[in-house]
Amino acid sequence: MPIHRVPEDFEPFFESERLSDATVVAWNKVFPVHKVMLSARSSVFSEMFSAIAQPSINAKIEIKDMSDDVIKEILRFIYTGKVNNLHRVADDLLAAASKYKIDELKTISEHSLPKTITTQNVVKRLLLAHNHNAALEKRCCSLYL
Repeated sequence: MPIHRVPEDFEPFFESERLSDATVVAWNKVFPVHKVMLSARSSVFSEMFSAIAQPSINAKIEIKDMSDDVIKEILRFIYTGKVNNLHRVADDLLAAASKYKIDELKTISEHSLPKTITTQNVVKRLLLAHNHNAALEKRCCSLYL
């Protein structure tokens, strides 16, 4: 039986200019990307690339509503199925995964959040859960209150 190696096969392309055909431009960083990878994992990215009037080898997507770290983790997940520093960016990653319709990443982010609910962040987390239809997080916050 063949071993499933897709994440390992694509990992070398994460943050690599090798064969890249687009860029994601963040606040302080430019990420080389591959349209097919982003399009395969996110219908939102697929629609963005399809909407570009002239298909271009150097398509550019600007993302200015989230940090470089969050964008990097979205891209890491798209290419590898992994997330680094989840504890640090889980709130923002949940919102980003919701925005770009990356359901598996949204679930991973949502499942990491209940472990870190505090009296200082419970209201913010409840709003986050409500705004992004995160039922588990909403239930955990409600129980915390």
